[in-house]
Amino acid sequence: MAKKQILGPIIFPMLACGFLVQVLVSVLRIATSYRAMAEGHGSEVIGQIAAVFALLPVLFTVFIGRQNDNGRLREIVTTGAAGVLAAAVLLAVIPNGLVVLFVSNAILGISQTLLLAGLQIATSRSSSRAHRDVVLGNYMVAISLGQAAGPLLIGLNELPGMLQVSVAAGALALFSTAMVLVRRLPSRRPVGPRPKRSLRAVTMTRGLPWLMTLGGVCVAAQDLLLAYLPVPSRRSPARHCLRDRRTVGGAWPR
Repeated sequence: MAKKQILGPIIFPMLACGFLVQVLVSVLRIATSYRAMAEGHGSEVIGQIAAVFALLPVLFTVFIGRQNDNGRLREIVTTGAAGVLAAAVLLAVIPNGLVVLFVSNAILGISQTLLLAGLQIATSRSSSRAHRDVVLGNYMVAISLGQAAGPLLIGLNELPGMLQVSVAAGALALFSTAMVLVRRLPSRRPVGPRPKRSLRAVTMTRGLPWLMTLGGVCVAAQDLLLAYLPVPSRRSPARHCLRDRRTVGGAWPR
C-alpha cells in the first residue's frame, strides 16, 4: 500500500491553529492600543508596549529552536496555545492598569513565537518531502487569512461586550485545536547523534542573514501598523475601518 502523502488528521488542526493565533494576536494588539488610549496614555506608551511584544520573544528564539530540535514539539505547541489563552484572559478580566498591558503583551509575544515555531515544524510532520511545499503554502494562506480577519473582527463587534466574548471564544478554540493537534502528531523517529553547530556557524549559513533581515523588517512593519493604526483614527472620519477609541476601549474592563 502506498504511503499517504498528506496527513489530513494533522494538517487540518494545524491550519486552524495558524489561522486562529493570527486572528487573536491582531485583535489583542489593536485592542491594546485602544485600551491604552482609553486610559489616557499616548503614542509613546503604545510604542513601548509594541517593543515589549516584539523584542522580548527574540531572547527565547534560540532556546525554542533547540527545544524543537530535541523533539519537544508537543510541549512547544501546548505552551504557546496556553500562553495566548492566558494573555487573552488577562486583558479581558483585569481592569485598568498599565502593568496589565505590558505583561499580557509580553506573554502574547512569547506565546505567539512558541506556537508559530511549533506549527512550522508540524508542517514537515504532516506530509512527505515531495508535498511539503504544498502544505507550507496552505499554512501561509491560513496565516494570511488570520491576519486579515483580526482587524475585521474588531470592526464587526458593535454590541458592548461582544469583543470580549469573541476573543474568549477564539482563545478557547485555539487551545482546544492545539490539543487536538498535539494528540495527532506522530512520534519523532529516533536519529543518531548529530554534530552540534554553534550559533555563529548557524547564522553564517548562506542566505540566512538576508532572510532574517527581511523577515524582521516585514514583521516589524506589520506590528507597527497594528499598534499605531488606532492612533490616527482619533482624528479620522474613516470609522468603517477603525472604530472610535472610546467604543473599542470601552469593550474592555476599566
